[in-house]
Amino acid sequence: MAQSRHSIQPASAGFFTPTEKAKMNIPSASEAGSYAGAIVAIATSLTLTQWGIAVGIATALATFFLNWFYMRRRDAREELALRLQLGAKL
Repeated sequence: MAQSRHSIQPASAGFFTPTEKAKMNIPSASEAGSYAGAIVAIATSLTLTQWGIAVGIATALATFFLNWFYMRRRDAREELALRLQLGAKL
């Protein structure tokens, strides 16, 4: 017998009981709305100058960490090349 697309699924087929939801710490719709409202309130309270400062700080930090990451890789490559070069001369 083929199952209909509109058949009612048992509770174990993707639906969670209130107890299961509480265990998973899923925020309710009102909690999610409160968090979204707080984020919007903070974002709209910043002036254009403050946004520029925040973006500048984020860009500086990203640049620092990317340079650190790639310099470590470059140093490792140069060290390996030197070891291979010295090993070939010995």
